[in-house]
Parts: sequence; C-alpha cells; structure tokens
Amino acid sequence: MFRVSKELVEVRVFSIEGGQKLAGTIHDLGGFKVKFVFGDFSDLILLLISHLEEAKKYGSELQSEILNHYIDYYRTGEFSHFEQSQIKWVKDEDPKVESNFGF
Repeated sequence: MFRVSKELVEVRVFSIEGGQKLAGTIHDLGGFKVKFVFGDFSDLILLLISHLEEAKKYGSELQSEILNHYIDYYRTGEFSHFEQSQIKWVKDEDPKVESNFGF
C-alpha cells in the first residue's frame, strides 16, 4: 500500500492488466479511501511470466496447471486465478521441487 494523502491509499496489485471491477475506482471505507491500481512493474511481470512459461516444460501436468493459474493471475489480477492455483497446489503430493507463490 502507498499513502497518497491523509485520506487516500493505493493498493498496487501485482498484475499487468486490471480486469477486476476494482481497477481505478476509489472505495470509501468510512472516511478512509482506497484505490486499487494495476499495471505497476509490468516489465518485470512479463519477464516472470516468460520464466514460468519455460518452467512448465519441466514439471508434471498438475504443476503446469498450477503455473497457468499463476500466469493468469499475474496477467489479470483476478484473485480467482490465484485461488485456483492454491487448490491445485495442495493436490501436488510429491513435487521434486516445492514452490508456492503467496502474498
């Protein structure tokens, strides 16, 4: 979060796009305002996505599905993609390398 003013903070979502209804709108939480911002660090996210795409070649089908959900989340900022990655992640019972992206 970044304080913009005394009454306003920005929540910067780690994604390229801002497909959610939250993007760009200001929400009043009883005198305290919150604005969701998407697209910061897009260049770095694109690099991350390219590495995740490459990593899919080396994992199981389930791990590839997990990475696809991460990629979709980083592209859109839609939290449902992150949730799906976690649902799949707990089903991966015998990974050679353990990894999980969490925020």
